[in-house]
Amino acid sequence: MKDKILEITNEFNKIPKKYWATLSLTGEDHDIRRSKPGPYLKAATQVAKLLGMKTVVEIGATRLALANQCLNYYENSLDPFLSPPCCADGHGGIIWTLEGFDVHSVDIDPNCKTQAMWSFENIRRPFPDNLHLNIPKDGIEFLQEFQGTIDVLFLDGWDTGTHLYREKHLECFEVAKPKLADTHLILIDDTDFDIEDTGKDAYLSPHLLSLGYILLFDGRQKLYINKL
Repeated sequence: MKDKILEITNEFNKIPKKYWATLSLTGEDHDIRRSKPGPYLKAATQVAKLLGMKTVVEIGATRLALANQCLNYYENSLDPFLSPPCCADGHGGIIWTLEGFDVHSVDIDPNCKTQAMWSFENIRRPFPDNLHLNIPKDGIEFLQEFQGTIDVLFLDGWDTGTHLYREKHLECFEVAKPKLADTHLILIDDTDFDIEDTGKDAYLSPHLLSLGYILLFDGRQKLYINKL
């Protein structure tokens, strides 16, 4: 089991977090292109399936309805730099749902509920029974009230740069900790900001490592497991 998990995740440790792409003919102007989360989500779902996991709690939900082109990319591509722009708009919960997990998706923004419902209309699928939209709802309040066991805690809430976003993601973990399964995964989005610890995991990652968590991959997203 351990070898299979490492086989899946080690490929993502070879992917650069970001790279410079020349925009002008002179080569003087550059822009940073970020990898898309699709391949990381695919690897995380594969690991969770190997471990027999079922319940996912997602803090931070869909902001823009999923399009067919994005779903096609997710299902068919492993290149994190070739996906369409729509693949960076909080579709993680929908991907976990399509993979058969029982997903509790939480967001404070009521528009996210509409976008999630439109997503299934766009891909011509009925709204699934295994996606539970807790919208609008504060993520920390939801975790305080949640009565089940969490196999995968997927943190993609407070945007980088917003008030206390680093503290909030750490607080989510602390509140969820008593409800995490004996073996569990912590998946964090937007972890590829290296300047002055500005990623969503800036406070959470050091804390997880201090507790003995194992980092399975690192890039646009980070995936941790508590034991392997």
